[in-house]
Amino acid sequence: MNIGLYIRLSKEDDHNQESQSIINQRMYLNNYVKKFKCQNIYEYVDDGYSGTNFNRPGFNKLINDVNNKKIDTIITKDSSRLGRNISWVTFYIDEYFPSKGIRYISIDDNYDSSNQDSVASDLLLFKGLFNDYYCKDISKKIKSSLKIKKIEGKFTGWKAPYGYIRNKEDYHRIEIDKDVADNIKLIFSLALNNNNPTKIAEILNEKNIPSPLKYIGLKNSRWSSKTIKDILTNETYIGNLVQGKRKKINYKLKKVINTPKEEWIIRENNHEKIIDKKTFDKVQELLKKYKYNQNKINKEELINKMYCKECGCKIGINKKNDIPYCVCNNY
Repeated sequence: MNIGLYIRLSKEDDHNQESQSIINQRMYLNNYVKKFKCQNIYEYVDDGYSGTNFNRPGFNKLINDVNNKKIDTIITKDSSRLGRNISWVTFYIDEYFPSKGIRYISIDDNYDSSNQDSVASDLLLFKGLFNDYYCKDISKKIKSSLKIKKIEGKFTGWKAPYGYIRNKEDYHRIEIDKDVADNIKLIFSLALNNNNPTKIAEILNEKNIPSPLKYIGLKNSRWSSKTIKDILTNETYIGNLVQGKRKKINYKLKKVINTPKEEWIIRENNHEKIIDKKTFDKVQELLKKYKYNQNKINKEELINKMYCKECGCKIGINKKNDIPYCVCNNY
């Protein structure tokens, strides 16, 4: 008998740390497994991973050892330690583990897959639904809390927009970052002088001005036209706090989608501005002009002049979000 003990703890369990902590789970499982008198015991731990997310290092190692037939029994304190996503939990318990010949034991649920006729086996599905609902309920409460903070003008992002920093005394308030505020002014000044975002990016790169990501030490990146456009269209610089531009599809997925502009939460005159509104509005008009000029490209003329370096075929012009781009459909 080769046993795998799986232990998991996440922030969603913080209210019950005494019973759910890694240390307590380990002691609980090791005490339980003594009755099997088995020496081949392996431990898999995920500390700080949500139960809705099954892409966890400890769990992945567990599954890898299952595939390599290193273990034949898996034990958890309860089924919520395995996960809180009912779809995946059901898949592993009802399909995957049996197909691999794995015996699964959930101690607190009194569940043992070797006895499918037990009442505990029937109840496990309902407990799985409750565990899943638990995460959904927490997600709703967090979203509700964040929305209230956004309406109140409290900044809830993971980092302040370039040109601003969090206030040291109030985590939800932003203030001007004096070290780079002049860069924001320079960008808007260059835009007023009829430089498009691509040209502005070139100028900043030539001046060796660190890009936003490089400035905070995340990437050794350069300025791009997209970064410039994002700055030029960001109302943060005129004192408005705009939040809720993106959201997760649901509580089970990390994928983020854009929200319609009418759903954005905008708090005007929320903080000190770097750019006056008159300058900002003028720049928006100039950006519309650049977009209009982009759309006036003579496609036929360009198609007859552009050829793929790799295959020699003519390069076509497509559009995405009304922005033309070149592509070789053959290579």
